[in-house]
Amino acid sequence: PRSPPPAPELTGRAGARSSGAPPPPAKPARRMGTIRWYNGRRRLGAIIPDGEGTDLFIPAQGAPNGSQVPPQPGGLFHGTRVSFLPMTIKADAANGRQKAETVCMDVRPLAGQQGLSCGVDTNAGAKERNDDRVAAQDLHELGFLTGIFDGHRGGSCAEFAAKQVPPNVLSAYRTRAKREGSL
Repeated sequence: PRSPPPAPELTGRAGARSSGAPPPPAKPARRMGTIRWYNGRRRLGAIIPDGEGTDLFIPAQGAPNGSQVPPQPGGLFHGTRVSFLPMTIKADAANGRQKAETVCMDVRPLAGQQGLSCGVDTNAGAKERNDDRVAAQDLHELGFLTGIFDGHRGGSCAEFAAKQVPPNVLSAYRTRAKREGSL
């Protein structure tokens, strides 16, 4: 009698025979949610997932564009609708046992969102013209800064403050963070 032909080698192509090893775990499906809070400097935050009551944590590696805040595309801000990949991690609990926690990875804002919308209302009152000035700027790792500078004694001071305050706040932050070793 003839012996059966040898089994074909596995090549990873469709139609190849399985070696009996368990299939690789399926990648989790992207889910949707809303940002509850996000700290762009620390790159940490929380998402309210659709259909669940428990907030999910965003670790520092969880958002590819994490240090951007609106109005830049890709930024995260309270209320931003996002998609994410849930990932279960295991950690040691205080009692020495293992516990599992689901975190959010690859957090991405959904297309078509405006980002941060700011509105102001100023009134000239009894003056002939309104000399108030507005500053609205993304300060990168700090977040979004808005300020209204009252020009009731003329617009020159308010104009100067609106232009100078945002970059000076960021510069002071970076100087202090560098001195403290956290930047």
